[in-house]
Amino acid sequence: MQDKTSSIKLVVLSANEYLDPSTRFRIYQYFSLFQERSIQPRLFYFVDNKDFKKLYVKKTLLMSLRLVGRSSLRMLRTIPALFQADVVWIQREATSIGPPILEWLAHIIGKPMILDIDDAVHLPRKEVGVNGKLVDLLKFTGKTRHIVKWADKVVCGNPHLQEYIRNVSEYDKSTFVPTVVDMSQFAPAQMESESDSLVIGWIGSHSTAKFLEQLRGPLQQLSSRYDFCLHIIGAGKELEIEGVQVINSPWKLEDEVTQFQSFDIGIYPLPFGDEVALGKSGFKAIQYAAVGIPCVVSPVGIVADLVEDGVSGFHAKSEEEWFSYLEKLLVDGQLRKEMSARARELALRDFNRDRWFEQIYQTVVEVIEEQPGKNPDVRNLRQTVT
Repeated sequence: MQDKTSSIKLVVLSANEYLDPSTRFRIYQYFSLFQERSIQPRLFYFVDNKDFKKLYVKKTLLMSLRLVGRSSLRMLRTIPALFQADVVWIQREATSIGPPILEWLAHIIGKPMILDIDDAVHLPRKEVGVNGKLVDLLKFTGKTRHIVKWADKVVCGNPHLQEYIRNVSEYDKSTFVPTVVDMSQFAPAQMESESDSLVIGWIGSHSTAKFLEQLRGPLQQLSSRYDFCLHIIGAGKELEIEGVQVINSPWKLEDEVTQFQSFDIGIYPLPFGDEVALGKSGFKAIQYAAVGIPCVVSPVGIVADLVEDGVSGFHAKSEEEWFSYLEKLLVDGQLRKEMSARARELALRDFNRDRWFEQIYQTVVEVIEEQPGKNPDVRNLRQTVT
């Protein structure tokens, strides 16, 4: 017999398809778990995976206009789905440019709405000059405040974002869910590397590669004394540090786990006193821990809580500390091994996907149950949990 709640529809609106880590890890990875609970999720996106790969490639105006045109037409199909939805989930924003039209539509037709934010999307870009101001204008940065007010619940990737939600909402509608991984996929490598040279690694994007600059001095000092290579993945350009052996590689979805596993030591530099950095949800630290990689991090915002100083990694607050902690991990294989085991243990305990799905699921259930006059089969969704 078919479950009475099998027709429950969860419409997910995201600016980008699942190649975007925010979409992939904040909501898309839970789709199969939702289906097990008789909720049918469907993802609608402004930019598909093919165009997502081109976002940060230099384009002509005509190419950009074509991309926007394709994306806009693609999102038109969302409108009928919104009317049929039982719940609408906004992953940061429905479109990466323009006002929040789809979010507004979901609000005025009375759909239960959940907003998920895992980054400081409410802040304007810091680029100066005409291009930076133009991007701000096109992105309608202020739209996040409106979406927050329309949403019934806001899922936040860190406490700093929760504080923002409390400041702009009439009541506290926030709930904390870290960005986590499936521990059966993100796991320590089965075989140790046979290379004699240790690998200090970083995975990120074009927008965060600039944070590596603060490590130039410590890495040069270390390179003059020890044999290691620096592996930079996903920076979007070739980065060089004089005197340091640097390998630059593109990020690839199919190689994501093995790329993390290839590191001996992970690094996660962030600037202090920066609002954008405070809005980061520290996902890199969680990925390092999941594959059992000890790391050195800047203890900014939630990152300070995700890495236990001296247990699963080190907190570095100066160039001297970056040098000292990286040196310790380079020369002490036993320390690396112990921290690796502790990092994996902490990841299994605190950052397991299945554990945090329960929080996400309950959030969906709550926004449905709080809607007056809804179908009782939908409102009693909680009864499907055994």
